[in-house]
Amino acid sequence: MPKINQLGKELKFTCVIEFSSELAKLSFIDLEKPEDKIIFTSPMSDANLKGCHAVQNLGAVETYIKRYLYQNCFEIVEADVLDMTMGDGNRTPQHTDDKELNKLKADVQSAINRGDLKGDFAKKAQFYMNNNDKIGLTKTMEYLLKQEEKSA
Repeated sequence: MPKINQLGKELKFTCVIEFSSELAKLSFIDLEKPEDKIIFTSPMSDANLKGCHAVQNLGAVETYIKRYLYQNCFEIVEADVLDMTMGDGNRTPQHTDDKELNKLKADVQSAINRGDLKGDFAKKAQFYMNNNDKIGLTKTMEYLLKQEEKSA
């Protein structure tokens, strides 16, 4: 969002989100010609998260639909677990001499080797390592630390 907000300021556009009981709508509006807009829509859904009350479920629905509307509007693509299982062979790791990145990769690999990360978590971590994704690796280490705190 910070990058989109920055671009909006520079290029003079804004996005407005609206929700009804049946439809979520993102309007991409040219601030210099407000009559020029592009509208993206998504059907509304519901959530039934364990241990959450109605307002929390509504917040979850609105948060995710808003995210998907922005992804659609700005053609944002996220790597996910499905991508990692596709084996398309088109991924080329970025090369870097970043010591912090290399330490993160070593720490995550150690966690995989110890069995602290298994299944989809290990696949996702491997994807982050292969793509030199420092943010993903940092989040993986934060997850591991939380797991250690729970077991202590």
